[in-house]
Parts: sequence; structure tokens; C-alpha cells
Amino acid sequence: NFSKVFLIKYTNIQKKIEQLEIENKTFDISESLKKSKEDIKTRRDTIKIEQLQNLQIKINKKMEEINNYIYEGKKKPPILILSGNQYTFYTMDDTGTGSSYKSMIVYDLSILEMTQLPILIHDSVILKQISDIAIEKILLKYKSTKKQIFISLDKISSYSEISKAILKDEEVKVLELSINGNELFGRSWNDRE
Repeated sequence: NFSKVFLIKYTNIQKKIEQLEIENKTFDISESLKKSKEDIKTRRDTIKIEQLQNLQIKINKKMEEINNYIYEGKKKPPILILSGNQYTFYTMDDTGTGSSYKSMIVYDLSILEMTQLPILIHDSVILKQISDIAIEKILLKYKSTKKQIFISLDKISSYSEISKAILKDEEVKVLELSINGNELFGRSWNDRE
């Protein structure tokens, strides 16, 4: 008994209600997803901070252990601070070149011992800035590891007797270069013929 106009109007209103219900449901889902995304991001950031702090603690503890071995507990160890996407690396109260290089070696040895890293390479530029006593302890530390460590040193004669003995030990020495035919390819490339 309803008029056609009434039925059309009723159908249009019903469609509008259904459309609004779908929009409301979509909005609720969208808001829920936004909140979940924010929650996940907050959890991720919290976990990242916790992991960085744990890593920082482990590395600093290992660096202190190695530094105490090298300097018999008499020198301050390097400190690593990890925060977000930045880091700070220093030795408190000591900004000298020798201390910076020593800190880098202590850090490298710490990472070598704490990870699956198979090799370590240190050049003479780094090692020559460090005191002879510390070099001796560093060489002993190198020798005690089961992993491969490659170093280059100039003027072995300037080091302690223990250091010289380690460096000349045929079990650890792979290559020794010198003048007069002991260059890498048997001759110096910059000699005039």
C-alpha cells in the first residue's frame, strides 16, 4: 500500500545508511590500523634502544677488559655510546693521537673476540703511535687469538725484546719485507734502472 515515491525515497535512504555504515566501519578500521602502527613503531623504537644499550654495555665491558690487560689497569678504557643513529667514541680525559689509535685497536680486538669476525688488519700507521709497552701487550693479545690478524710494522728494531721475538716467530710471521731483494716482488719498483 506504499506509494512508489515513498519506496524510492526509502530505498535511497537505506542505501545512504549502508554507505555511511561502510564509511564508519572503514574509518574505525583505519584508526585502529593507525594506532597499531604507532604502537608497533613505539615498541620497535623501545626494542632498538634496549638492544643498543645492551650492545653498548657488552662492548664497553670487553673494551675495559682488553684495556686493563694492555695497561694493567692503569689507563682509562675507551667508551662507546650508542644512541639512535649516532655514536660517540672517546677515552675520558685523553684526546691524544696515541690514545685514539689505542682505543681503536682495543675496540677492534673487542669486536674480534665478541663476534664471528674471522680476521683483523692493523697498519703500521696505527701501531706506531702507541707506546712500546702497550705494543708488546697488543702483540701478545694478537698471538693469543685463534683468528687471523694481519699487521704491518716498520722498524722492528725499535720495539722491546719480547715484541721482536713475537714478530720474528716463524709460527706467526708470514711475510717480512726489507731492502736488497726482500721487497714484495724481489725489487723496489721506484729504483732507477
